Amino acid sequence: QATGEPDPAATGRAEQTGEPGPAAGGAEPAAASSAEPAGDDSSQADRRTVDPPAAAQSPPGPQPESAVRAPASPTPEDVSTGPALVWTEVPIDLGAGSNDSLELLSLGDGRILALARGESGKRLALTADGTAWSSVELPGGAFPHRIAVSGDRWVIASDHWDPGTEPPTADATRVHVSDDGGETWNELGLDAEREQGLPRHCVEQSAVQDVLASGEHVVVLMSLRRLLDIEAILAERGLIAAGTPATEWRRIGDTLTVRLGDPAEWDLGDEDQVLDVELGELGLTSEQLHDCDGYASGRVVVLAGGGSAVSRVAEYEGWVSSAVATEDGFALVVVADGEVRRLTSTDGLGWVRVATGESGYGTVARGRDGSIWLGENRDGFEISRGTVDSAPRLVAAFDTLEPLGVLSAGPAGVAASAWRLPEEFRDRITATTFTKDGYELRLSADGVSLWDVAGGVAVHEFSAEQMESDEPPEGVREERGDDGSVSVAFDDPATGEELVRFTEQDLMPDTDRIVATRKELFGPTGVPPIWIGWSDDGERWGWQDAAEAFGLAAGEGLTPFTLAVGSDFVLARVNSFDVAEAMAMAESPDAEEWRAGPPSSWRVRWFIARVP
Repeated sequence: QATGEPDPAATGRAEQTGEPGPAAGGAEPAAASSAEPAGDDSSQADRRTVDPPAAAQSPPGPQPESAVRAPASPTPEDVSTGPALVWTEVPIDLGAGSNDSLELLSLGDGRILALARGESGKRLALTADGTAWSSVELPGGAFPHRIAVSGDRWVIASDHWDPGTEPPTADATRVHVSDDGGETWNELGLDAEREQGLPRHCVEQSAVQDVLASGEHVVVLMSLRRLLDIEAILAERGLIAAGTPATEWRRIGDTLTVRLGDPAEWDLGDEDQVLDVELGELGLTSEQLHDCDGYASGRVVVLAGGGSAVSRVAEYEGWVSSAVATEDGFALVVVADGEVRRLTSTDGLGWVRVATGESGYGTVARGRDGSIWLGENRDGFEISRGTVDSAPRLVAAFDTLEPLGVLSAGPAGVAASAWRLPEEFRDRITATTFTKDGYELRLSADGVSLWDVAGGVAVHEFSAEQMESDEPPEGVREERGDDGSVSVAFDDPATGEELVRFTEQDLMPDTDRIVATRKELFGPTGVPPIWIGWSDDGERWGWQDAAEAFGLAAGEGLTPFTLAVGSDFVLARVNSFDVAEAMAMAESPDAEEWRAGPPSSWRVRWFIARVP
């Protein structure tokens, strides 16, 4: 429950808002982002997909009815506890020269918004019944990547392109607001003031991560991170010629690996494009190393206002894993150093911290009556429901399904899609073992172990925490060769002598085994079946095989698709193709044949289902 107090870790700008505000602060997700990482119902701002560093555990207590364990290779009937949908194919014309839909966004009030591609760029199209669409004009040059809608108030975050330059150039992200359903737009001024007094060669980058709308209130989330200008540093030290593009590639211990040249022309096998430098050679100060580490210096800046203008009200260390808005207000989940913090606000100006529960990562959708839905991959597909000021509560779980990042909610209920995985899938596909010189290295979520194959005993066992520490655990050495390659050596605990050394090549996944196993489990394509799920209340679910639901012919394949929930219907945009043609292209010696585009049989199809 909300504490009713401002977040104690926050130091917001109360003098600007007249409200207590939180502290200072950007997210692989999602939604989104992820996330990550929402506006009404299931819009781009509502449906956030993110890549979390770790997954939480299920809350204790009785499991929902749909969490009952299913057979090893279940059918939809085995796991369904409610009715399934009946789909009808329909022709769709998005209008205004639009020829394809890039995204479907449920607005929560029964309407669905399509972010479409047209001859003149991206466009928006709107429908109330799933079949008749009207075009929404965008500000000139706008290419939206985040959208939020609350009634007639629309907010978009977009990249803007200047077609007059050659090649066309992109401006920084802009935010526009419309109070008349997209008829006219006004640009918001964003307070993106850079932090002052940064160490030498430390630069700060900012980007609009998300936009949210609730009633008359608008929230803009900006991500900021500080990075070393590695190109300038290397040129200053005489390690590269001035003007040579240089990009930090990775850090292992005190060694920095840099890629040289234009990223578009990188050849990962070209050693001339790789430069390994010891951080000690760069003469960097401790402040530069600490304050300008882009992997650890992320901040989230919250800007809020009534829509005509927004100003900074809060900053937080970390990154946003999910964000959502309902008619009741706003909710954010911010992650920093492994700590998950859930923050809520009724107006976007004053924020309080509430209990996070056991959830925080995943795909988020805004449903009817102020509900917030969360779909997560935690030993299966788990679906939770909450509100702005309450943590999500588990309502359904399916241990043989894996979410596809599609979750949509609205007046017609909740819809999702998922892979159907047999029980042995995770053991056979995700089991990670590497064998060399009589030893087997076993990797799991719990840690790492090295086994003597002949003796059948573990020589070393390390927890995940030990392996993630700054220094390797005792008995393990990570070394870099003259050619820049990295190897991991394991020593005898008793004598200290080296037992076995795994090179980067030794630790490459056995792709042939993985492909063969997937084909054995799922047929020629190696792709698991896709299921569609629908629920009126989130607890009783009806599942169906998508290929059967959409009436695909024998030999016709299906890619992951988009779902959107309307007033009394669910809409699906589907790509189908001829499996034999796609397989022939993929296995062709001429790799460019299949990289150049989809099979000629590729079809965009639309289906609608009226809810029971």
